[in-house]
Amino acid sequence: MAHDEFLSWPEDLQDLIDDIGTVEGLDIMCLVARDESRAWRLEELCEQLAIDRFALDHAVRRLVASRLLERLSDGRVCGVRASPSRHTSLTALSRLCEQDRANVLGAIAHSSISRIRSSAVRTFVRR
Repeated sequence: MAHDEFLSWPEDLQDLIDDIGTVEGLDIMCLVARDESRAWRLEELCEQLAIDRFALDHAVRRLVASRLLERLSDGRVCGVRASPSRHTSLTALSRLCEQDRANVLGAIAHSSISRIRSSAVRTFVRR
């Protein structure tokens, strides 16, 4: 993926990708976006997406913390009723994943690398 292409995407879509943060999170959000009224047990998500349980747990915790998913009292998760602009971004991201998954994965990687660089800078600045 060209770095310039990701940066040409709307800022709200870039922010959403940064909030999602991982490929597992991306797959979870795309699945949840297909049926926004459904609540998922973690075992169902693991089975449906063929994701390792540890990676799934990590992604779900991150998505809940980012307020993209809600954890229900029985442990299931569901999408959070999003603002109209966030809903538009989620829909656009879901469509983009179906049409051009490689570039979306590249955007996830770009976001991850940026977080690592920021963390490294903070670490070395403290010393």
